[in-house]
Order: sequence, then structure tokens, then C-alpha cells
Amino acid sequence: MSPNVEERDPILIPGKSYNLFGVLHKPVGKGQTPAILMVHGFAGNKVGRYRAYVEMAERLCRLGYVVLRFDMRGCGDSEGHLLDVTMESMVEDIQAALHFLSYYPLVNPERIGIMARSLGCPTAVMAARSIKAMVLWAPVFSGSPWKALTLDKNALQKEQQQLNDQLVQEVLNLNLEEPLRKLEAIPLLVLHGCLDQTVPADQMDGYAAIRQHATSASRFERFPASDHEFSDLDERHAAMALTEEWFQKWI
Repeated sequence: MSPNVEERDPILIPGKSYNLFGVLHKPVGKGQTPAILMVHGFAGNKVGRYRAYVEMAERLCRLGYVVLRFDMRGCGDSEGHLLDVTMESMVEDIQAALHFLSYYPLVNPERIGIMARSLGCPTAVMAARSIKAMVLWAPVFSGSPWKALTLDKNALQKEQQQLNDQLVQEVLNLNLEEPLRKLEAIPLLVLHGCLDQTVPADQMDGYAAIRQHATSASRFERFPASDHEFSDLDERHAAMALTEEWFQKWI
């Protein structure tokens, strides 16, 4: 992007256990602005497949948001190893990033939103406090699909990744009902691809069921040609447009 529209700063977020690396997108010539935290999924990073997080951050920054993309521990450029990653640690890392954003001088701490995807979604739900809006892409809701397959640790280890035993148990026993109900006053947008082979699209239904009695807005959209990575370019851009609209409306 043009330097008169956006500045980017590499940042180091001090976590409880590890330092986390991130990139902060800042709109030029603005005072205190709303901010968006982008949360990747398990073993992901701040760039994303097809550089989707970079493109999304650029689009949001163009609209006047400060945007923070960061790597959780054991991922990307952050400290730690993949074996250090649990759902509990992901929650801790998200909270550290939210703390950084809320105290950053250019950010209005009363106007922070979260965009998360995949396993980053339930951990973002568990970590979120005092945010204005949330957008979830291809979210995990419960461990039921994998339990039905009598999934064990070896079956979870796709792409020969090593996993923490605690993480396996946390995924298999995941129950989001209570933490999601605590966010009933926060507008929630959920997007899922119908061709998702990693996280079944019906995982979105769990969010919809709990949000039936929420006091704030909820919206659920399925994308017929999209997989877990939103590989279809047109639908990926459509999902980005909906994400922009949601944050513009509710933050």
C-alpha cells in the first residue's frame, strides 16, 4: 500500500511465557482509532494462506483501523515450539495481544474487535473481554466430529505435526457454551465454507444455536465453493467484504 495511507511496525508483545512477534498496521494521519486483532488458527501464522491476513489487514487499515497481526507461541516468528501450544496457551497469547492493543497510544481501547479463524476462533471466544465485535472464519465449535471418528493423538497429527497431549484433550472435550454466552452482547459474524474438509461446516450450527437468544446481532453465512482456506478467490474476497462491513457497522 502507499506509504501515505498505511505504516507498518514490527512489534514484540511480552507474554507470560514467551515473547510474541507481530506486525502493526497503522492508518496515517489519524488520531485515536478503533483496532482489530487478527487471530490465526493452530500452527498458522500472521500471514495466512494466500496472504489472506495481510490483505485483510490492508483493507481494514485503509478504512481507518489499527490492525495487529501476530504469531502465537510456537508459530511464525514468535518464541516457543509447537509442542508448547495448547488451547490454554492460545487464550493466554490472545489476551497478551489484546492487552498490547488496549494500551497502544493510537488505539481507542473502547473500540477493539477480533477476527479469528479455525482453532483460533474458540480460543478468541474464551479470551475476549471488553471487545466491540467479533468475526469468525471456519470456526471450531466442539470436538464432536473428531470424537465420532474415535480420533486419537496420531489421527490429529496431520502433516506430521507434533501435538501437546493437553491440546488433544482440550480439543476433544471442547465446550464453548458458557464462554459464548458471556459474549451475548457482542455482535458476532460467522463465515464457513461448505467444502471445508478440516472443520465441518456444520460446526457453525453450534454457534447459531447458542446465539439464538443473544442480545446483540448475529449473522451466519455459508460459502458454497469455499474450503477451510477459502481458496476460491471470489468467495474469499466476498468474505473479506462482509468482515469489513461488520466491523464498520458495529465498532
